[in-house]
Amino acid sequence: MRKKPRLLFLAYYFPPIKKIGSVRAYNMAKWLTRKGWEVTVVTPSESVSGRAEGAEDLDLEGIRCIRTDHGWLSLSALLERPTNLPARIAGGISRRIAASLKIEREAGWITDAEKACAGLTPADVDLILATGPPFASFGLANRLGRRLNRPYVLDYRDLWTGNPHATRPAPQRTIDKERTALAGSAAALGVSPSLVQSLRQQFGMQEASYAISNGFDPEELARAPKQVFGHFAIVYTGAFYPPKRTVGPLMAALQRADRRNGTKREWMFHYYGHQADYVRKAARDFGLEHKVVIHGSVTRPGALAAMWGANIAVVISSVYEHGSLEDKGIVTGKIFDAIGVGAPLLVIAPKGSDLDGILAVTGLGQRFAGTEVDQIAEFLRNAMNGGAPRALKREPFSWAIIVEELDRALRDALGAKH
Repeated sequence: MRKKPRLLFLAYYFPPIKKIGSVRAYNMAKWLTRKGWEVTVVTPSESVSGRAEGAEDLDLEGIRCIRTDHGWLSLSALLERPTNLPARIAGGISRRIAASLKIEREAGWITDAEKACAGLTPADVDLILATGPPFASFGLANRLGRRLNRPYVLDYRDLWTGNPHATRPAPQRTIDKERTALAGSAAALGVSPSLVQSLRQQFGMQEASYAISNGFDPEELARAPKQVFGHFAIVYTGAFYPPKRTVGPLMAALQRADRRNGTKREWMFHYYGHQADYVRKAARDFGLEHKVVIHGSVTRPGALAAMWGANIAVVISSVYEHGSLEDKGIVTGKIFDAIGVGAPLLVIAPKGSDLDGILAVTGLGQRFAGTEVDQIAEFLRNAMNGGAPRALKREPFSWAIIVEELDRALRDALGAKH
């Protein structure tokens, strides 16, 4: 019997820590294990965050974990924010100082993760995979690869120095760090074709670069509870990033759709996320306070339950009509939850977005630019009157299928010279 290839997986966000980055990392580990890989995940200890869930699945799937300490935890987004004012002020000051010095918020973890890997030998590892952000894990993959003489692969959930949500250009030293990490890697993976194309243009990554989409886990969705709203429910889960990802065009369209709703079917907009004040103010500005329900941050099962009950699931990547290559490559993970449960999709994104390709495959919704408020309103009105899109081809976005391409990419990297 051929020995299983041994994958050392550097994943800062990983169950039982509750963060959206954990979803891709867990599905990679789970489905690669089923493809015959021996997966060991290097990740912070469960004690780091009070928002833990899903740890029991790891043992069932045979995923091994090296749990680490976490230095400089006050900088990290994993930590529950303290309720007492002095601690909150101190934490805020330390995070602002770190930001001004271009110190990654998860940098304190890297030292502890490196210590946790100090006892590993080449006999323990065949291939290293690092997923980012945080991108400090890419530097750790580079150092471990050189020490163990093993190839490593970098997985981009978002762009690093080319991130379209960045408020200022990346300093040259950071670009040089990324260039070094990529130059030493056996392959680079990205969540969308445009993201991968951006890496190719900026850093010359050509042959060993792969678009490995996010997706849905059919087994997770089958276990998720199902929310029954009792009315036409328009659902948005997650964060907004003004000025590109805002709720304004959606609110304007909802206002117009409500005025034109011939059947006057009862509808509500449900928001799940931490920006309650932002959404509440937008609703007030458009006179829609009575049509908006704010649920706050919820567990992942809670978010999936909302998707099951949604008559329309809203995905926004950018409200701008035109976008850069990097903007077009933004494909938020929640679109795949909606695809998995068959929720019709309203997508707001620039023309030529990679989201267009996903909608073309599934037939499950439409994309509009944020400037097309009247068209969005008409789409919503038609959906309220029974005209929501129903065609669905979801299988290409199941992790049970995506893992085949991921497995091939990693096995190709496994044979690469380091």
